Amino acid sequence: MLAVERIIRQVLINLVGNAIKFTPAGGCVTIAGDMTAGGGYALTVQDSGIGMTEEDIYKALTPFGQVENKMTATHNGTGLGLPLVKAMLQVHGGTLDITSAQGHGTCLTLNFPADRISLGANAAAA
Repeated sequence: MLAVERIIRQVLINLVGNAIKFTPAGGCVTIAGDMTAGGGYALTVQDSGIGMTEEDIYKALTPFGQVENKMTATHNGTGLGLPLVKAMLQVHGGTLDITSAQGHGTCLTLNFPADRISLGANAAAA
């Protein structure tokens, strides 16, 4: 089995939901994907939102860890979104990379290994 579609869908729902939640009106959320040099696949969710410090990233990856900021006062959560995303990726042999700067947004990259990638019949014929 390459991937559990339901799990990958939930990962994207969590990441895109967070990106929208923590990006003020007028901001931008971008989703993109591309093959990697090693034959894997990298899927990114990038926003122009409030961003995080290194300490915030560590806290956000900790179960029930919630980063306190001006946006959390109006958006409730459990603090399980990113820890679950990371765990679901690990089940699929993947990794999660996070780059962020406070006030400048966040980029989350889902890295899937080559052995979990199928180009399918349509891509192989192209």
